[in-house]
Amino acid sequence: MVKTITGSEGYMQLNLSLGVGPGRANNIDDVTYVQYLLNQVVQHPNFTDIKSSCKAHGAKLAVDGIIGPKTKTQIKAFQLHFKNKGWGNVADGCVDTIKNAFVNKKGFYTLALFDWALMQTTNEEMLTTNALFERPDFPARLKPIAMRVQACNNNMVG
Repeated sequence: MVKTITGSEGYMQLNLSLGVGPGRANNIDDVTYVQYLLNQVVQHPNFTDIKSSCKAHGAKLAVDGIIGPKTKTQIKAFQLHFKNKGWGNVADGCVDTIKNAFVNKKGFYTLALFDWALMQTTNEEMLTTNALFERPDFPARLKPIAMRVQACNNNMVG
């Protein structure tokens, strides 16, 4: 199940509970969240370089929570894109929790790369975590936890 974590500045964000990919638990909520984030980055018009790096694997994924070959391949292609740019040191096809990424000394972990890429959208369309939750295509199964994160973050601003 996707869970919340609180960052150093007190803002909450979503994190995976057990990880996604080969040798990971592949919980349906974790996989759903990774599929959704991959679609947001790879399909965004500002990230044609990422989509072209994913080549044939850049097709929009079904956000169904099932870790199939397309999801696995697209995770690895996404990681390879950043590894080739010198931003990551791993392309194992796994998206780890923050804790496991640091324990395994993976440097930039894939969830951080998703966050970074989404923050690089135009100023008119900052795809912050809260903005993602408000999009009509945000997975319904993850909305309850996203609403808690959003309420917490809105209270911090207000």
